[in-house]
Amino acid sequence: MSRALRRFVAVPLLIATCVLPAVSSATPAGAESTATSSAAAALGWQPLIGDYLYVPTALSTGNVVFGVGMGFSDVAGPAFYHEFTGGSWSAPIPLGGFILGVIAPAEPLLEPQKANWEIFGIGVDEAVWYRTRDTGWQSLGGLILSSPTAVTWQGQTYVFGVGGDDAVWYRTPTTGWQSLGGRLASDLAVTTDGTSLYVLGLAEDGSLWSQRRTGSTWSGWQGLGGEAVTGPTATVLSGTGYVFVVGTDGGLWYQGVSGGTWSGWYTIGGLAGSAPAPIARAGGLDVFVLGEDTSMYSQRWNGTSWSGWRSDGGLFFGSPAATTTHVVGLAAGDDDRFWVAAIV
Repeated sequence: MSRALRRFVAVPLLIATCVLPAVSSATPAGAESTATSSAAAALGWQPLIGDYLYVPTALSTGNVVFGVGMGFSDVAGPAFYHEFTGGSWSAPIPLGGFILGVIAPAEPLLEPQKANWEIFGIGVDEAVWYRTRDTGWQSLGGLILSSPTAVTWQGQTYVFGVGGDDAVWYRTPTTGWQSLGGRLASDLAVTTDGTSLYVLGLAEDGSLWSQRRTGSTWSGWQGLGGEAVTGPTATVLSGTGYVFVVGTDGGLWYQGVSGGTWSGWYTIGGLAGSAPAPIARAGGLDVFVLGEDTSMYSQRWNGTSWSGWRSDGGLFFGSPAATTTHVVGLAAGDDDRFWVAAIV
């Protein structure tokens, strides 16, 4: 069985020496945590029914987990989802298709989750395919080398990816592909500060780059510095967008953006073995990551300070995903199931 995560998984780079600025309103005070571990009982992990080719993805506010199941190929398969309702997780619900890589749900940014949610995936023809919960798959064309990244913002759904020319391309379900230019070498992340939309990715040297959309206007690319060994992941909390990466020291580093201004780099330490999964929840922000031992670890920002690292147990492959209530990962070894636990 193939456990490939498409072509952009970990770029051999990272956040070298970073000079941290004074704490600003765009980033939590005391963000440069020096804590590296804290004793805690492992989360109560339980398996979901089904065998999966790739790591899970999730709708953060919808308590829905997506995966590509094993089919007639070791690199592509049909899509499924699990939904948390009535206090328990459903059996796998088929979505059909023949998808190469992870499913990209359209994450709502500062707006309600659609009941008829939307997802994207790469077909075996290398085109981007799209469907909603209630409708079937349709091709959106294109040639995307990265995994797709999708969001819903100000009532419109956008999907982004890195094309065969290394430029960033985007479209909506009803419009054609448009290029944002650039030369990026990672999967993309998208966040917002409540006013603008920010698309983020790594250049070949591991530095982080951002482009901002305000209204209908794109700003052009802005370098945010650093070097990273994983592609960026992002979330939004109280009108501030956050982007996380793993640095060359193995630690988690992040920046915040508010009012169009980026904070500069901050670290919460650690020794990560995967890309992080940040999730904004009531009262703060949690970030999950696999350690070098492939167990799950997490920290929480409570609005005042970071908690320090907590061991959440389990043995996993790839990178985790999170909703506002649960964290999920693909089991390591020969166990091809997703395992899920409630966040405490």
